[in-house]
Amino acid sequence: MKTPLIAALLASAFLSACLDEQKTSTPLEVPTALTSADYDRASALLPQNSRKLAYRLSIRPNWIGESDRFWYIREQAKGYDYMFVDPAEGVRRSLFDHERLKQAFEDRHDIEVDASEFGLSALDVQDDALEFNMQGSHWRLTLADYSLVKSDIPSTERGTSPDGKWQAFRKEENLFLRNLETGDEKQITTDGIEGFGYAAPLINPRNLINGRISNPEEFTTVYWSPDSKKIAFYRIDKREAGKLTLVESSPKSGSTRPNQYDYVYALSGEEKVPFADAYIANIETDTLVKMALDPIPVLYYGGPYFNWNADSETTVIRQPERGYKAIRLIAIDADDGSSKVLIDDNQDDFVDYYAHQWNPVEETGEHYWSSFIDGWQHLVRYDPGTDKVKPITRGNWRYRYIARLGEEDGSIYFVAGGKEAGRDPYYRHLYRTDRDGSEPVLLTPEALDHGVDISPTGTYFVDNMSEMNVPTRTVLRSGVDGAILMELETAQADALFATGFQMAEPFEAVAADGKTPIYGAIYRPSNFDPNKSYPVIDNIYTGPHYVMTRKSFGRSVRTEAMAIAELGFIVVHIDGRGTNQRSKAFLAEAYKNLGQTGYKDHEAAIRQLAEKYPYMDADHVGVYGFSAGGYDTARVMFTMPDFYKVGVAASGNHDHRSDKAVWNEQWMGFPAGSHYDRDSNLTVAGNLKGKLFLAHGELDENVNPMATLQLVDKLIAANKDFEFLIVPGYGHFLDDSPYFQRRRFDFFVKHLMQAKPPEGYEIKFED
Repeated sequence: MKTPLIAALLASAFLSACLDEQKTSTPLEVPTALTSADYDRASALLPQNSRKLAYRLSIRPNWIGESDRFWYIREQAKGYDYMFVDPAEGVRRSLFDHERLKQAFEDRHDIEVDASEFGLSALDVQDDALEFNMQGSHWRLTLADYSLVKSDIPSTERGTSPDGKWQAFRKEENLFLRNLETGDEKQITTDGIEGFGYAAPLINPRNLINGRISNPEEFTTVYWSPDSKKIAFYRIDKREAGKLTLVESSPKSGSTRPNQYDYVYALSGEEKVPFADAYIANIETDTLVKMALDPIPVLYYGGPYFNWNADSETTVIRQPERGYKAIRLIAIDADDGSSKVLIDDNQDDFVDYYAHQWNPVEETGEHYWSSFIDGWQHLVRYDPGTDKVKPITRGNWRYRYIARLGEEDGSIYFVAGGKEAGRDPYYRHLYRTDRDGSEPVLLTPEALDHGVDISPTGTYFVDNMSEMNVPTRTVLRSGVDGAILMELETAQADALFATGFQMAEPFEAVAADGKTPIYGAIYRPSNFDPNKSYPVIDNIYTGPHYVMTRKSFGRSVRTEAMAIAELGFIVVHIDGRGTNQRSKAFLAEAYKNLGQTGYKDHEAAIRQLAEKYPYMDADHVGVYGFSAGGYDTARVMFTMPDFYKVGVAASGNHDHRSDKAVWNEQWMGFPAGSHYDRDSNLTVAGNLKGKLFLAHGELDENVNPMATLQLVDKLIAANKDFEFLIVPGYGHFLDDSPYFQRRRFDFFVKHLMQAKPPEGYEIKFED
């Protein structure tokens, strides 16, 4: 590691610091008031505004067909270019002439466009032409003369068969097919009833709110076989399932009457959740069979997913057991609906469904699957020839995901972390192995985080390599040995550095157990002075499916932590025990224990950092978080009030029984027990001592606003002082609200810095 703490801090010194509960608070060295200029600097660093200050932070190659050629979007300070790369020829050039295309639109179609921002979608790159969608039309550009032909956008309706002949749709709760050539209809089911219809997913109300779906009863989900002769689909029984409601108080239409959105939503611990049965219809024989599966609990929006083998004879489903002690891969025979368990992955406590990886190979019937082996997540392969599951990787490191499967040469390219000694275990590295699990070959040797994308042939890959304090360098590399073959881009951050911007500093500390290494990042203001004292703010998120600390340069400069630090704080990100991408033992700290996950590790890390950096004032610590981090924020304010003094909790799931079953039951288990009460913020709200600000969007489809309102009720009952904001028209993500951002600024300035914010300041986001 580049910035480990000295050995003394890794043992006795940090323990004595953590136990020093009686330390007297020291006076803050802060201004009495902040100015609009201070807020200008901070708001310029919000992710919504910082794009023009730093760009080309990564590129995503779009491979052309099955070739090694690709195109990508190259960001500029204003707008972007489209670039073309042919690795075999060593060519890198513009994909087309922007000015000529602009002129073609204006001269031949009387359409004015900005040459720096075309906004092409569904771009198809051919040898002599480009096809794309733009401004509601489909266009074909002939590159020889820049002639443009306009047509309607090709239909991409859901439920269309691969051969384009059939369209699935629902009518009166039953499934029908329409022959797109003749218009004739074929009825597939006949017994659908209200609340128990066919091919009807659970609708996310966000799709109703934003107008993507006008009538949920018309939304149809089916899974076609590759030969277009069979369909797999489900029937969800919603008749006894509970519903929630969102109320849009201020409709954009200007109506004084609010809009109401009712939706089915399974809460953790509920017995009466939606359940699905599944079926296969044969279009040629007009037969319908029910899959031999136990009823499938549907714990969030959508429904079960089926993946067909290439021969169209078998479809497979990955099915977690409720309570997440097992995940099974089940194959279903398309003729009779019989089922067979291919992989039965079960644990005494839990499987990690959120980080689970499944890669089916339709052509061969193989399945690549992640599973805990000797306490670490690793890659295994199901072999249809032997009906056996064989480990591909092993060791005290973390397999992350497959980047490419080589059909012909048997190669497997995968990303992992923690395999290279002495490096941050969260850094991504690319490796190559084979189906027999030979010793992996490292293809990205630099001690950096590597975001990679491999060509269809495996001959080349694009590597966005960086770390939080090393700007991105994007290169083209050999898929054989990782050799760098071509420089593509480098991060453009001169404007950001011109502001005095301080890059985040990675750190290593020791958890509260005195032995486990943990990692994080420190953000400082541009006018940082090590001779001054700074309040510390913990941007917290201990959701066990996630890692909070941004490892890449691109992600590290797209965080609110930069903006909040700019106000005159030190902001930290910390990943303590109970979070993801480490060993199972590290993750297991969260199991049935969300109310204590890693919090003492956060305190231990902050106290260690304050010993190393005396300008960090561990007597004036604030905290903020969103979603699970909103829960964390309120939780530490209630359970660690002598350490965390000021908190801003947004969109929090404050009781795990008032939130989605799919997430909470993964970590809290099923059925619900007394630990749900113990870990509920509602049961400890009366312990509040510091300054707490709660916020929620009224149209939050992910964590219903009732979660925060129920906490508000408990705080009122306990006669506690706090601030509360409901944001009309907003969903789960409040960071997109300039008003909420300003209120969060103000709250920390007033209560943690103990200074006066500028009156009437208005944060504005760049267009």
